[in-house]
Amino acid sequence: MNCRHNDVVRSALGLVSIALCGCSHAPPYADVHPAIESFEPFEIPLQVNEQGVATLTVETSAGPLQLILDTGADQAMLIRADSPAAGQLEQAGTAWKSYGSGKMVRAAVYAIDEATLGPLHYTGVRAVSEVSDFPAFLPGDGVLGRGLLGEMTLDIDLPRRRLGLLPPAALPSDFNDAQWIKAPLLDYRNGPVAAVHLDGSSRTLRLVLDTGAIAIGPEGSYGVVELPADLSPAPDRVEGLPVYRARSVRIGGSDIGPMNFFVVNHPQPPGTHGFLGNALYRQHRVLIVPASRMVCIQRAGDSR
Repeated sequence: MNCRHNDVVRSALGLVSIALCGCSHAPPYADVHPAIESFEPFEIPLQVNEQGVATLTVETSAGPLQLILDTGADQAMLIRADSPAAGQLEQAGTAWKSYGSGKMVRAAVYAIDEATLGPLHYTGVRAVSEVSDFPAFLPGDGVLGRGLLGEMTLDIDLPRRRLGLLPPAALPSDFNDAQWIKAPLLDYRNGPVAAVHLDGSSRTLRLVLDTGAIAIGPEGSYGVVELPADLSPAPDRVEGLPVYRARSVRIGGSDIGPMNFFVVNHPQPPGTHGFLGNALYRQHRVLIVPASRMVCIQRAGDSR
């Protein structure tokens, strides 16, 4: 399970760093049955706010839900406790949910009889209550996680405000090897993880490509990283947090940088060292292909 801290890591004077995700020991989406082998590729429009939070609308038997697209969340859906939807859904028990801090809580589980995502029809969805406080800049009713997306190919294009969904292992029709950086997907069960090298560091960092990891500061979007011992933070700090300004962020042998990172000294998700988050997605189109264990990145401005 991909268990990470749900709370605001820091929020002061324009600096916000947050990771959205929830975990439970009994997956609440076990009885979801989308027909993901036979559908035609389709696109869903995204709404992207100025902080880089991407939301989409999922039609359900309880009405439309506006959900944050969160590739780091292993649940099908997380419904924020203060959403009107929470009061309209039937509670179907509780589930343990853990946070990166190790804290375990019992969260309500809601039953959603039917949900529709483009041509895909889901039944028996279980949505877990999100009990954390959401900052004001996080809109909507909750989070859409990997539990509903399964092994589908995700074509995430925040610059053009669109999400493409394709059958497992499929690639978009405009895919061109020459225009894409390709790299192995090291993990998907605990979130889409890629191997990253910063500047001249000899250490390989396993960073989560997480659309729900929103880190913003006075200079725009930031990643979040446990810095290798052979690199040092910049002498300046942003509202108390050390910052590393990478000149080169290498994935699959190619450079997608530069990029700024907030440097943290507490453990990240098991087996990982931080997040690229919206620092990546706001500037690039990203394909996540779990069935082929591959991630592909296209720089913003490249021909499409």
